[in-house]
Amino acid sequence: MATKQIGPLGAVLIALAFIGAGGAIVALSLNYIPIDPAKLHAPRWLLTIFGLMFIAGGFVPLSTAFNFRAWVGQLIGLVAASGLTSIINWVAFGSGERHFTGSTSLLGVRFGSVSGGDISGRILFGIFALLLDWMLLAWLYQFIRSLKQPDK
Repeated sequence: MATKQIGPLGAVLIALAFIGAGGAIVALSLNYIPIDPAKLHAPRWLLTIFGLMFIAGGFVPLSTAFNFRAWVGQLIGLVAASGLTSIINWVAFGSGERHFTGSTSLLGVRFGSVSGGDISGRILFGIFALLLDWMLLAWLYQFIRSLKQPDK
């Protein structure tokens, strides 16, 4: 089955949407767009990282449509993965109270809902955070090694 590539105009429009959304989130985090601090349930730096993840995501269609060098795509991925990893680490290890809930379902049928405690949720997020930390470090190591090799 043949796949259709997005054209340059489509890539630019999608990129502008993601970069615009990310820029708005960063503007909120830096208080250029006012927001009631009581409505923020996370530190502003975390909001900045979230916005940067959107901005990085905006460069993905551009890198595909305009054939950026391979290391640029890797760098975009590292920025997005670093952002996700830092958010997961904050949930697991950051200060403040957390509220976790979960449910069990099979084939769209919900069996039950569980309201977990702060500690159990942090343990699960902590395990996932440590795995992401390890994978991110391995990816960063490979990225740095690839920069030392000439382009193929």
